[in-house]
Amino acid sequence: MRPDARNGLVIGAVAGALTVGFNLVNLALVTGNGCQQRGTILPFAAFLVFVILAGVAGSRAEAAGGSGAIAGAVTGAVSGIAMPILVVLTAINTGHACAGASQIDLITLTSIGALLGLAIFLAGIAVGATAGALGALFGGSTESPAA
Repeated sequence: MRPDARNGLVIGAVAGALTVGFNLVNLALVTGNGCQQRGTILPFAAFLVFVILAGVAGSRAEAAGGSGAIAGAVTGAVSGIAMPILVVLTAINTGHACAGASQIDLITLTSIGALLGLAIFLAGIAVGATAGALGALFGGSTESPAA
């Protein structure tokens, strides 16, 4: 297996597990009543961890002779698989807490959440590729260029 794909898959699985964990803890810590719920900063911390791990994947892949950008994109794709599911769970959690919300409102909120989750998933691939390429710049191959 290519080093960029291998590093992207392994580190992407770790980043995905951390993202799911951080977001589920955030859902458990939601405060407020009804539609006035407030979460924590954990989803932003999960994003920061993802960017760092995508950079690490790019650095390790480049050092092993692969492409840092591909490793970062694979990391983004693998870790982002759970993102649409998490956004829908958040929408459902918020929707059931809103008193007086009709079934149509809950379906609309869930649909918007699913589309937003898909957009975040696709953006995560691009962000992962960028972080992987930047990681490759800082920790890439130690070979000196041929003269």
